[in-house]
Amino acid sequence: EFFYTGDIKLTAENIKAIVAGSEFLYCQHLKAHCEEFLMGNVGLSNCIDYYQLGKIFNLKVLIKTAFDFILSKFREFREISNFDKLTEDELAEVVSCDRLNAENEDVVFEAVVHWVNADPDVRE
Repeated sequence: EFFYTGDIKLTAENIKAIVAGSEFLYCQHLKAHCEEFLMGNVGLSNCIDYYQLGKIFNLKVLIKTAFDFILSKFREFREISNFDKLTEDELAEVVSCDRLNAENEDVVFEAVVHWVNADPDVRE
């Protein structure tokens, strides 16, 4: 329907499948439309998922938007859904960024310890 009308109903439930489909079909217009939807819906409950989705499908503006959101809300890392799902490289990128919004290094240390303790067997 999107190819004929340009209309599509994007929801939190279908967005990942539609982004994947737009990538598979190499439909840049649909992919850009999906990216706009995702950027407008970045929040504590999905910023990690959207950051990682952006990296998978090379959604550069979404990556920046989600990363900036993570940096700005870092003080609330315990409220960020899937914080412990960050990869080691992603966590290092976040905590080493000069724009990280943390009152002091204790907050950063606490976040890293929380991340390690989320899966201690893997994160020795």
